[in-house]
Amino acid sequence: MKLILILLLLAPTAVFAAPQSSADKAKDFEEAAYNYMYFGDFKNAQKMFSEAIQLRPDDSQLKLSSAKVLIAAKDFDGVVRQLESTDLTGDQNDEKSLYLGIAFLGKGDSDKAQKNLMAAQTNPKFQIQAANYLKQLSQGGKKLKLGFDFGLNYDSRIIDEELLSTTDGSGGRLFMRGDVSYLAKRFSNAQLSLGAEFITLYSFDDDVSLGDATVARIKAPYQRELSLFGKNHDFVFDTRVEQVWLDINNDGSKEDLLRSFILNSIAMQKTDNPSQFGYRLELRYDDGIEDSLKEGVNEVTGLGLTLGGIWNQFKGSGDDLMWTASAYLKMNMAGGENMKYQRLGINYVYYLAKRGFQFGFTGALRYTMFPDYLVDRNDSYFSVGALARKKLSDWIKADWAQFFATEFNASYTLNESSFDPRDYNRIIISAMLKGQWKF
Repeated sequence: MKLILILLLLAPTAVFAAPQSSADKAKDFEEAAYNYMYFGDFKNAQKMFSEAIQLRPDDSQLKLSSAKVLIAAKDFDGVVRQLESTDLTGDQNDEKSLYLGIAFLGKGDSDKAQKNLMAAQTNPKFQIQAANYLKQLSQGGKKLKLGFDFGLNYDSRIIDEELLSTTDGSGGRLFMRGDVSYLAKRFSNAQLSLGAEFITLYSFDDDVSLGDATVARIKAPYQRELSLFGKNHDFVFDTRVEQVWLDINNDGSKEDLLRSFILNSIAMQKTDNPSQFGYRLELRYDDGIEDSLKEGVNEVTGLGLTLGGIWNQFKGSGDDLMWTASAYLKMNMAGGENMKYQRLGINYVYYLAKRGFQFGFTGALRYTMFPDYLVDRNDSYFSVGALARKKLSDWIKADWAQFFATEFNASYTLNESSFDPRDYNRIIISAMLKGQWKF
């Protein structure tokens, strides 16, 4: 009887949930913060971490996780406030040094950044990350970059449909490219650069030299962190002006073929994961050749629009890419029979490092419709390729060799067209010497 009375007294309380303890509330906030981190919403993640830390002020791991989010949000002062007066030991102390080093680097305090990053580098768990940031620190004052590519290639079908070239032949070619870039202005969360690039091709066989284009570009990329769809992104607004020359008259001299004004905007989502997603929007205006330069070719004037998505997969939490893929829709509304088209495309590159080489394996698919061509024309394009890159210092033991790299490329392309003259197979094999200097 006593047992029954006890059960009856306890029964009403069984239907009500017990009040949530501070520890349980903190755990809920913590789990919510990690979920926000996973989806790249660092603003709400930090709010949840702040709530959890108020309930568990002695939880050092919470503070470290919170500091990681503050770094992603570029709140370097918040990182210092969170960690500088926090006493930690073991791996947690080294992780603290890493985050403080990154924060002081962002604040421009080189001495404190180096001190903390050097301390974090002694721990194998943080050695690679700390070394990467120390490298950034050592290059922090270098604003000028110079680069060049020089190489030889064999092209089984020298042709460039985009530039109105109808050359059809094979042969060896010389490729030269030079570029210069200057970091004009650096802000707390943005930077503006100015640069120029020059590319030219030279065929050893005069019969196919019509396909040798020369391109000059002036570039002004502006990089900034902005919010998009409630998440932080790194935006690059790449403004370019291009001039192309090509011997379309077959008189031995290159004519002004095409002038283009381009705004290429790329937004890559900032996440704490190895995967990354981005968006691309490109606007361009082309203004080019006159009817008098080549019989049957219209003046090239009009707008182009490209919309696309980009996916990157990194190796763990490092900065090295494992693969990158993109899909896009391009609508070129310029006049000229070869210039007006709509294109759907997919590109893919897989990276692999082995025995001192960096390997890349590429693939591309695209379908193009030419609505104003002289005949009904639709093209299906397929391409695969591979590259192998190695530092010249691995081949030649000399101080100057550290500025150079060797690269070998091979690719195969198949273009199937409803217009028979545009059906082709193409093989390109090349060997390149690449150089880069920073000042």
